[in-house]
Amino acid sequence: MSQDIDTWVAQCVPCQASRSSVKEQSEIIPIVVKQPFELLGMDLIGKLTPTENGNQYICVIIDYMTKWPQAYPLKTKAAREVADCLLKFVHQFEAPKRVLTDQGKEFVNKLNSNICKVLNIKRSLCAPYHPQTNGLVERMNATIQRSLCKLVKDKPNEWDRHLDAVMFGLRTKRQVTTKYSPYFLMFGREARYPSEIPDHYQIDKNVEDTMSVEQLTESAIAMSVKAAWEGKSLYVLISKIGPFKLFYSDIHQTAPTQHFESEVMNAYMYLLVQKYNKDSTKKAVCIDSYEMSDIWKHKKAKVNMDPNKCRYIFGVINENHHWTLTVMIPQENRALFLDPLGESTTDIQRCQNVTRSFMIQKGYNVPKWACGTLPHSCQQDGSSCGPFVLKFAECFLNNEPLLFSTSGKSVAALRMTIAACVLQNTANLKDLCHLCGDKNSSKKVTNWIGCDVCPRWFHCNCVQRSRKNKHFICAVCEP
Repeated sequence: MSQDIDTWVAQCVPCQASRSSVKEQSEIIPIVVKQPFELLGMDLIGKLTPTENGNQYICVIIDYMTKWPQAYPLKTKAAREVADCLLKFVHQFEAPKRVLTDQGKEFVNKLNSNICKVLNIKRSLCAPYHPQTNGLVERMNATIQRSLCKLVKDKPNEWDRHLDAVMFGLRTKRQVTTKYSPYFLMFGREARYPSEIPDHYQIDKNVEDTMSVEQLTESAIAMSVKAAWEGKSLYVLISKIGPFKLFYSDIHQTAPTQHFESEVMNAYMYLLVQKYNKDSTKKAVCIDSYEMSDIWKHKKAKVNMDPNKCRYIFGVINENHHWTLTVMIPQENRALFLDPLGESTTDIQRCQNVTRSFMIQKGYNVPKWACGTLPHSCQQDGSSCGPFVLKFAECFLNNEPLLFSTSGKSVAALRMTIAACVLQNTANLKDLCHLCGDKNSSKKVTNWIGCDVCPRWFHCNCVQRSRKNKHFICAVCEP
C-alpha cells in the first residue's frame, strides 16, 4: 500500500505544481568593495585526511575585490594556528580593512580580537547557520576540494603537497565576474607559466626597471585586445606610438565588423616605416591620414619633407569612411594607388593628379609622372578596408606579393595582430594622464589622482575630481 500511495502522490498534478515555498523570499544584498584588501573572507576546510606532516585543515582567505585566494595547511583549528595564518597574510601583502568570518571559536576568541585591534582590522561575523553571507569563500572552499580530489587520486594523505599548485591555477584563471584573473588584477600582467620559460633563461640587466601597466606579455596583450573588443568603448589611454595616442575606444574599433579609426591607422603605419628605416639607407616616410585626406581633396600640403631624400612616401586616405593607400616613388616618377575594393580608372587618374601636384609643391622636378596599381587581395565585407590597407603597406615594404587570405578567420587574425602590435610597442605611459594623454594639464598647477585598482594616473581636472577624494576608480576598472 505504501508504494501505491507514493506512486499516486508522484502522479498528482496539483502536488507537483505546488512545490514553491510559502516562506517570504528575503532580498539578497551584494557586498560592495572599491579597492583590494578592503574586505577579506576567511574560513576553514576540514577535517580532512591527515597528511604525513599532520595537516588536517586548510585556512582559506580570499580578497573580495581581486578574488585573490590564499590557502594555508593547518594541523589543528586552534585559535593560535588560525591567527598565524592571518599574520602570514599581512606579512605577505598588507593589513586588510575588514575580515569576514563565521562565528566559530577558531575565529571568535580573545587572541584574534587582540591581533585585529593591534593591526586596526575591523571584524564582521556571519549570521548563525547562514554561510551565504560569506559565499565567496564558501564557493572557493568547494573549488579547492574538487581540485585536490582530482590531483591526489588514490593518495588522499598527500593533499598538502598539491595545495600550492591548485592555488596557482585558481589565481591565474580568468574570473567570470571581473573578466580578469586575480593574478592580473594584483600585478598588472598575466603570470608566466613554467612552459613559457626557455631552458637557458638569462635575466636581462634591466629586469628591475619599472614597467608600466601597458607593458604586458603577449598572452596578456591578446587578452587586453579581446577585453577591449568585448567591452565598452572607453576614452582611456592605453598606448602611445610616436605622436599618436590610442585609447580603449580605438582598440574597440579594431574588432571584427568595426571600422578602423585614424589613430590606429597612423600608429601602425608609423611602426612599419620606423622598422623599414632601421635596415634601409633610403628612407620611407608616411603622411598622416588627416593631412593626406586633405591633400586628396586638393588642399595645400602642410607637411614638411624633401622628396629627394625619400624612397617611398606613403599616404593613407579616408574618404566617406573608406580607407585607400597611395605610395609615391620619387626616383621612379610614379605613384601607386591601392583600394581594397578594387581601383577604377577614374581613381587612378585622380591619384596621378593629386600626387603630381604634391610633388610639385615640394619642389620636386616632375617632367613625367605616372600612376598605376598592383595585383592584390580584395576585401569581402564592408568594414575591413582599414586592415587591408595596412597589410598592403606591410607587404610592399617587405617586398612581398599583396595577396593573402581574405577568409573571415584570417581577417579577424589580421585585426588582432594590428591591435596587439600597437599595444606591445607603446611608449611608457607612467608620466601621462590616461584621459587626456598629456603630462601637464591645461591649468597652471597639475594635480594628480590615481586609480585604487590599477596603476593608472589622471589629472584631477580631467576626471573632475579633487585631491581630497580618498577613493577613485577609473572607467576601465569600474565593475
